[in-house]
Amino acid sequence: MKKPIKYKIGLLPTGLVMVRGKLKTIDTITSPISKSKCIGYHYSELLYTPSKTRKIRTLEEKKESSAWRAWKSKNSKSKCNDFFIEDTSGKIRVIAKGITIAIIVNQHEKNITNDSKDIEYLLLEDDTEYVLVGKVTLNDEGEKVIKKNKNQFFISDISYYNLTNNNLISILKKIGFLIFILITSLILYDFFKT
Repeated sequence: MKKPIKYKIGLLPTGLVMVRGKLKTIDTITSPISKSKCIGYHYSELLYTPSKTRKIRTLEEKKESSAWRAWKSKNSKSKCNDFFIEDTSGKIRVIAKGITIAIIVNQHEKNITNDSKDIEYLLLEDDTEYVLVGKVTLNDEGEKVIKKNKNQFFISDISYYNLTNNNLISILKKIGFLIFILITSLILYDFFKT
């Protein structure tokens, strides 16, 4: 899988890119829970279910079993209209068909029962900064647009993007450090053993 290169919007070449910027509305849609006018949304139906990895063996564990439950997605969908993303260098139209929405901002919830709830995250024209990965191509009028590139086409708010990428880097650094300690320990053990 090809890694996207970060660019300023005003300097975009054709091909796979990553841009950061704010959203501008072309047309709005209505979200399913809050009935808000938005550019797009990600909607999920969640169920509160017991963890399958934990087996309850005693009465005491049964009392504590609520700690071994988690929200699981029963059904989810995303819907999005075309929009613009802009930074200080310019703006570009995004053809939203097939976009994956991965955000943790503008959240609304609706509790259905104790074990069921609906949740939505909205793409809004506000001061939130987003990261967008997609393919820059020329449309029929010769203007640059961003659209789906095989498997890589997503939008994420900057805080969610940083959270997921920083956690991965942190985990990889910790694994590398543990491997270093293990190898050093084995070498020292072998050295002092002889």
